Amino acid sequence: MESPVNYSIPFACDLSYDSTTELIKFIIQVSYLLLNIILNLMILRVFIFSKNKAFRESQFFVIYAADLIVGIYMSLSEILIGRLFIYITPLCPIIGPYFFTPSIFLKIYFTLSHYAQGFKTISQVLLSLNRMTSVVFPVTCYKSWKNIQTPSMIVLFVMPVGVIWNIIISRVYVNPSSGGFSVNYIKKVEWASLSKLHLAYFIFSLTMIIIFSGITLYGLFVMKTRMKKAETSITVATMVISVEFSSLAMFQVDPYRSEQEN
Repeated sequence: MESPVNYSIPFACDLSYDSTTELIKFIIQVSYLLLNIILNLMILRVFIFSKNKAFRESQFFVIYAADLIVGIYMSLSEILIGRLFIYITPLCPIIGPYFFTPSIFLKIYFTLSHYAQGFKTISQVLLSLNRMTSVVFPVTCYKSWKNIQTPSMIVLFVMPVGVIWNIIISRVYVNPSSGGFSVNYIKKVEWASLSKLHLAYFIFSLTMIIIFSGITLYGLFVMKTRMKKAETSITVATMVISVEFSSLAMFQVDPYRSEQEN
């Protein structure tokens, strides 16, 4: 008898979708994903080739650079795998059968995709915390972050594992999606669905960001903490981006998806 984690899960591709229409959808989505990659690379280039050593070694920019790299990976993996397999419908009957049985490739892709989402959630919290401390403790901020640089990076890279642990021990498979196929999983631990875990992280993230941003705004406009104009712009921009990211990410957790996860 086949092990429940090794059995074949075949599916039939939905041939009712028009391949030209799906290709147009793919091109449109790839266009904005490529734009995101280009913008992230441009910002990353500024960090890497900056002649200002303090600028390059600032903990804010170290975290932000890591966030940019993960963002580039997310967009690239969606172009080359996620959106490709969904919208390029002629690939479905050719490639789909290779994934009827367990695939290390799919496991890695699916795990890293959700790890990256968790990573970006935590990075936004750390960026907001960094900006808050730069406003509230402008004199000691740099030295303090220098002392906690290693622990903060450990937190940044380890905490996202809380999202993916159930994927690691579960069976990953493919199912039909539009005219192609997408990746899903059979939960080993029933209560720990991805949507619930992501939602918990997003709620935590949004709560922390709102608190840190509130304190930051108080420091900027009530205490009138003196900062360089560039620092003020970065601080305000970080708050806006963090709140926007966490809010959008939380709403992207599809409650219906959790009912579909096996």
